[in-house]
Amino acid sequence: IIGKSDGGTETLETIDNDKKVEALSDEYIIELAKLAKQVEKSHNNQPQDLEWGFMKGKLYILQARPITTLFPIPKHAHGQSGLRCMVSFGTVQGFLEPMTPLGQSVIRTVLSSIVRKIGINRNCSLQDDKSSDPLRHYLFKSAANRLWIDITGVLTPPASKFFGFSMVDTGIDKIISYLMRSKAFPSRSILSSLTTCVFAFLFFIPLILKAIQNFLFPQYGKKLFFNQMEKYHQFIDEGFHDEKNQSFIGYVDHFQNILLVLPSTIVKYAAPSIIPSVLSLRILQKIAKDPMDVLALTRAVESNPTTEMNLLLWKVTVLIRDDQTTLSLFENETIYSLADMYKQKSFKLDIQLEMEEFFRTYGCRGIGEVDMGRKRWSDEPQLVMDQIKNYLKIRNPDKAITTIHDRSKQSAYEAFSKIESELRWPLIQRPLINFLFSRLKILFSLRECPKFNGLIQTFAKCRQALLYKAQEAVNENLISNADDIFFLHIDELKLLASDTDNKQYEKVDYWKHLISQRRIEYNKHMSCKRVPLVLLSDGRTYYDATTIPDEKNNQTELMEGEYAGSPVSPGLYEGKVRIVDDPLNSELQPGEILVCTATDPAWTSLFPIVGALVLEMGGMLQHGAIVSREYGLPAVVGVANAKKLFHNGQLIQVNGSTGRIKVLSD
Repeated sequence: IIGKSDGGTETLETIDNDKKVEALSDEYIIELAKLAKQVEKSHNNQPQDLEWGFMKGKLYILQARPITTLFPIPKHAHGQSGLRCMVSFGTVQGFLEPMTPLGQSVIRTVLSSIVRKIGINRNCSLQDDKSSDPLRHYLFKSAANRLWIDITGVLTPPASKFFGFSMVDTGIDKIISYLMRSKAFPSRSILSSLTTCVFAFLFFIPLILKAIQNFLFPQYGKKLFFNQMEKYHQFIDEGFHDEKNQSFIGYVDHFQNILLVLPSTIVKYAAPSIIPSVLSLRILQKIAKDPMDVLALTRAVESNPTTEMNLLLWKVTVLIRDDQTTLSLFENETIYSLADMYKQKSFKLDIQLEMEEFFRTYGCRGIGEVDMGRKRWSDEPQLVMDQIKNYLKIRNPDKAITTIHDRSKQSAYEAFSKIESELRWPLIQRPLINFLFSRLKILFSLRECPKFNGLIQTFAKCRQALLYKAQEAVNENLISNADDIFFLHIDELKLLASDTDNKQYEKVDYWKHLISQRRIEYNKHMSCKRVPLVLLSDGRTYYDATTIPDEKNNQTELMEGEYAGSPVSPGLYEGKVRIVDDPLNSELQPGEILVCTATDPAWTSLFPIVGALVLEMGGMLQHGAIVSREYGLPAVVGVANAKKLFHNGQLIQVNGSTGRIKVLSD
């Protein structure tokens, strides 16, 4: 297509031989590339969409526009080269919003410490993790104010299977499998693999020995974990009350010590109890005639923090329902007014005490709770008041949380009886599945405990302590608000604490300007609603796995109006769609099918109301899948663009056993 001198264009058919002729010479290509780099540099190094042309041998740039659709790419760490593959940490957690710099720094420090023990992250030091310099971040990198896990080093078949991406997110697993098949990443050297294997072997020997012990004596392993967590939290509390640590920098030093102790506590005492439960689940799935039956065995397991939280909140709800005065308040007042009443201790004594017990135990939770910079329920009690209002919508006795819990427990035993009745070699297999089921009931809930008892409770305590001390920096006019500290990395926080304690005012403008710029950047990325599952360092992004070919090139045959995802909680349900972006403004009605991107614990109160669940992201161990199994709700995850495929009020059928979703009527 070429332009005509008198306007318009004309299309010319090229001769086959001309197709092999270069449109631009190497000289022109090099000149164009150099000028394009100059244009990009003059626009703050932001990618530019260029229109250009050559006239009489001279290059002209006709127009330059910023490319706003490109997702930012994390920088290579020092010593890293070649193509890197990164997965979204937020997707794994069901949290797609940006993270504060301190929140990223804390997660990076904790997770890096864990993988460094295996020998995977040997090039990275603790100081690298705490640093604000992105060139020092090897495994856990930042882009668009979100955390990305560099998994390039485990893109080999045995390693990728070991890390179980399919359990976390089915889309991520499919994309990674495709990249490995396409040979996009070179095989690692034998020496490098052997070195990592040696480190991993030495690391796992004591864990495996303890795991065997906990397999044989599960109650002992469980008790040991909770005893150690109690000692760990005692260490946190004593450190913040120690007279030696009462300066701002003393608080920050203790905070850093906490982050050093936490990983070893989780690995040493939680992993040996989690391994037997996961292994029991896998073996049972191999033995059972229908592997989906095994998922029902995980319902109503002992000491599940999410289950216990829901039961306690239901207890509060029942007290409110039984008191007409308080019930009237919850029916007529806003959640903000109710939150003020709670803060002022205005509720009836028994209700107030039960609420205080709830906040004492679970006030550490909140939306985006993996980010230490995000507010907790104890900071925003209106979020819990909203959950209570949702629970008060439950009129059907069969939907009561206690009834659901009892029914889930019973259904687990019924599923076990079904598995037992379908055994191929009952005499041999029956004792084995009884042994495995008993371990599953005792230990399976511990997979959530490291996050809740470890990370979330720790973050809440450290958050409260650091905010208290940050007020001193506000008083010294070094920062504007106490929560400004969440826009600093750990190494920067220590410098701010030092400036505060030593009354160094030379950097007043520096701190305020830095934090202001970080807040602007954070708010800018808050508007980004689509986040890739997988991001490559050359700019390629994979938002879902819909365009990824199946490993065996098998295409799922779907009827018109039928969609497929991954089944994570068995059952069949028909109902109306309710698309929800924010659990606080859900407008969800009892019996509707919840369709959303992903969920975290802040969504839990919606589950007793809904009839089924459809998620755009997730896997077997994602929050939504776990809670759906607990409540016996059919659930399908990994349905790309589900919020666009369906609309509010649409009647659909969700099959949590096959992963199929069928549109019944509009």
